[in-house]
Amino acid sequence: MIARTPLPRHPKPFEKVGAYARHGNPSGRNPRSMRLRTLTAGLTLLGTALAVSPAPAQAAVQGHGDARHDVVRDDAGTDRPAPDNRTADIRRLRVNHTGTALSTTLVLDTIAKDHWGVIWQVKTPEQGRWTVQVLKFGQTKDFTLHHRGKTVACADMTKQVTRSTGTVHVVVPRSCLDDPAWVRVGGGAFASSSDGMKQYADDARLDGEVHQAGLVLGPRLAAG
Repeated sequence: MIARTPLPRHPKPFEKVGAYARHGNPSGRNPRSMRLRTLTAGLTLLGTALAVSPAPAQAAVQGHGDARHDVVRDDAGTDRPAPDNRTADIRRLRVNHTGTALSTTLVLDTIAKDHWGVIWQVKTPEQGRWTVQVLKFGQTKDFTLHHRGKTVACADMTKQVTRSTGTVHVVVPRSCLDDPAWVRVGGGAFASSSDGMKQYADDARLDGEVHQAGLVLGPRLAAG
């Protein structure tokens, strides 16, 4: 059930911390990359607050617009504004939770030819956080679902990348997520130069910053 995927020579950013480092690097080797703060570790404080005061689930469809030109670049461990970057710049996140599948879309300003990726983090009430990633770094193309540090087999999961509109769309059957009563979804994008020395990131629900703790999640969406 656990897939082992060879690493690209210059892999995705966020390798510094936690869950994404394990998800993106199952071999355990540390690739050469800068210390861009992860977008995929647990959102501990927010999760704790929700556990104390649970919010009711909203309708099954939710859209969220993101500010343009709010990409950040890692500069020796410090996030710097990178307003000229387009390949990690998220315009919009859309989530649709139906009775059969979780469908989610990220719209980017531009999809690069290489060295780019997008991720979604999905929180469910019983199984915690899941991560879906789509990426292309050199010869490595990856479209996988992760849970608790393992790659999860999900044969009916689909993706569609439309470069003309900057759109990356994925559909994950609810059965692959253990049929959750509700989901909370966050989205992120990342890109790098071909040598891996310049790395960029954007969180769909933040303007001009990314959090070391992880992606910011949206409201609870019950299956519609």
